[in-house]
Amino acid sequence: MKVIGQFCDLDDPNRFVWLRGFRNMSERAEGLKGFYGGPVWKAQRETANATMIDSDNVFVTAPGAP
Repeated sequence: MKVIGQFCDLDDPNRFVWLRGFRNMSERAEGLKGFYGGPVWKAQRETANATMIDSDNVFVTAPGAP
């Protein structure tokens, strides 16, 4: 997984956009499984999740230009 960018919503201080890139959907599945199933997330997830109001708004888009 490559973090492409992260942005604040100027109209809503409680919202942000986080762009992640993957080579394909298989790599996305493996990357997410590795991250969310890994020791760092398991150790920090409660602290991280406590800072978020909503983390369920996910959009998967078509590939962009390199």
